[in-house]
Amino acid sequence: MEMTCSPEFVSEDVDSVSCRIEVENLDSMPVDIWITDVYFAGGKIYDRTEGDNLIAPNPESLMLNPDYSEIFTFTIPINGELQKRVPVDLSDIDLGTPIAIKAYLNRLKEPVTYVVKMNPREKGITEEVGDYIAGKVSEDSWGTAETIATIIVTGKIAVETNPSVWFLTIYTWALIESMKPLPPDTPRDNNLIVGDET
Repeated sequence: MEMTCSPEFVSEDVDSVSCRIEVENLDSMPVDIWITDVYFAGGKIYDRTEGDNLIAPNPESLMLNPDYSEIFTFTIPINGELQKRVPVDLSDIDLGTPIAIKAYLNRLKEPVTYVVKMNPREKGITEEVGDYIAGKVSEDSWGTAETIATIIVTGKIAVETNPSVWFLTIYTWALIESMKPLPPDTPRDNNLIVGDET
């Protein structure tokens, strides 16, 4: 049994990964095959026994005759719900981080695995930003509340055309950065695959 997924490089404008698992019956009798679990970066995104799944294999199960093969397919959405289910922060990973996708089938002891490479993801605007804007917009004469709130949540510099806004944006970012603790003086191991236990 073999799994392939595409695209192999998940850039910032990619919103899903599609996978195909080709299964074949080499036995002399018909067999029933289904996917039991699927993991992305070490987080379970599909459990056949649960109802709250991020993906849905199509078909859900297969009855294969002897010397016959068919294909399971499923699509993994790269969105906020995925981020809630994985144990890593997808906005803080290194560029091109290897991410393991693992699928377990009822007739295999070991999973079928495929590795994609992934860009960091923007955290985006959260409810925290909305609360900040609601509390500050009435007293904000420059109209910078949304920009500052975005910086607080994402840690990004928003380049504005207004020089006053640009200066305040840089100042706020620098202030936030100055309050962050220094990282430990230990090299990162970029050879690890996120979600691969081996």
